[in-house]
Amino acid sequence: MMVFYVLSFSQPAIRPLSRHNPPGFDEAIQAVIFDFSTNFRNIQGPLVNDEAEYEKYASLVELPGAEQSVITRFHSVEDTTASWQAVMLTTEEYDEAAALYKKICQRMKATKLSLPDGSQVQFRSDYQPPSTENKFTSSFYYLPHAEGEYMDLRVQVELIVLLGEYKVLVNVHPTSKV
Repeated sequence: MMVFYVLSFSQPAIRPLSRHNPPGFDEAIQAVIFDFSTNFRNIQGPLVNDEAEYEKYASLVELPGAEQSVITRFHSVEDTTASWQAVMLTTEEYDEAAALYKKICQRMKATKLSLPDGSQVQFRSDYQPPSTENKFTSSFYYLPHAEGEYMDLRVQVELIVLLGEYKVLVNVHPTSKV
C-alpha cells in the first residue's frame, strides 16, 4: 500500500516497526493526530466496507508494520465523529502479541509530536500491562494541555482476544468512543 502524507512539511518514508525508535512512527502518528480535527477526511482513502451501521475506508497513512489501517464512519445523525484504527498484529501466540503491545506502548510514550510553532509535545498515558487474565487490555494516550477539538482526542493501544486470536490495535478517536 502506498503511504501519503497530507501535512505541509516533508516526511521521510515509513519503515517497518523495530525496537530502536523507528523513523516514521512519530511522523505517521502525527499525521493521524493532526487530521483528527478534520475527522480524518484528509487521510481517507477508498471505501473498503459498507455495512448498515458504518462505513470503513482505507487510511492513506499507516503505522510502520501495520497489517491494515482504516477509518470508520458511523451512520448517525447525532454523532458524526470518525475513528482511525491500525491492526498491528493478528496471531495465535499470546507472548508475541503481548511483546508487541508493550513495544507499541513504549513507542507511544516516547513519541514527540512537532507542532506548527516548532515546539514538541509528548503524550501523557494511562498504561495497563498485558495480562492473560483479561480478554482485553487497553492503554490510553492523550495530549497534555490540549485545546479545542484535541481535548477529546485519545490514542488507545489494545491487546484483545477474539475467537482464539490475539490482536494488537492502535485506535485514535474522541473520548466519546472510549
